[in-house]
Order: sequence, then C-alpha cells, then structure tokens
Amino acid sequence: MNISNEILANPILRNVQEKFELQTAKGLAKYGETVNPDSYSVEGWLNHLQEELIDGAVYVETVLSKLNDMQLIQENVRLRNALKFYADVNNHPTEFSEVEKDGGYKARQALEGENNDK
Repeated sequence: MNISNEILANPILRNVQEKFELQTAKGLAKYGETVNPDSYSVEGWLNHLQEELIDGAVYVETVLSKLNDMQLIQENVRLRNALKFYADVNNHPTEFSEVEKDGGYKARQALEGENNDK
C-alpha cells in the first residue's frame, strides 16, 4: 500500500491531512505564499514556534479544565442518584433480619472471645 492509500484508509491521518490543507489555504490567502524559510531568521522562526507552543499550552490547559469540570459533573450526578436512591423510603425494608437487628454485636462478641482465648 502506498502512502496516499494509507492516509485515505486512516481517519486520523485523513483528518490531519484535511486540516493541513485548510491551514495551508489560510496561509496562502493571508500571506500570498506557503511557508518561506526566508520570511524569518532562525531566531525569528524559534520565537514564532515558541509563541505557537505557548498558545498550544493554553489550549491544553483549557481542555484539561473542561475535562475536570465534566468529571465533577458526572461525579455529582452519580452521588445525587445514590442519595435519591437512599432517600426513597421504598428502598428501605420494613422488616429487618436478626443479623440486621444485631448490627454485628454477636460477631464482635465472638471476635472478642477469640482474642481472650489467646
């Protein structure tokens, strides 16, 4: 398979290629040319890259913040659903078994007896 077919077969690569083509078209419309190495000095290109990377860091921080907000919202929904379940009187038994009435008392006594036997 050749590279063009690989790109066409892979939706991620296809999306990147489409974005690259759109970005190139924007650059042509704005500057009248594609990237020209003589447009900046080496230091100028590095400064430009640094500015783009700083913008990228801001975008990453924004997305991470939004993800955190989404996770908090999901956790809030989960906890509210649990509270609604436990608040609903229909979810509580009206009669309790002997074990539930005991509340673990006999088990604690038995364990204390084990400790006293040693």
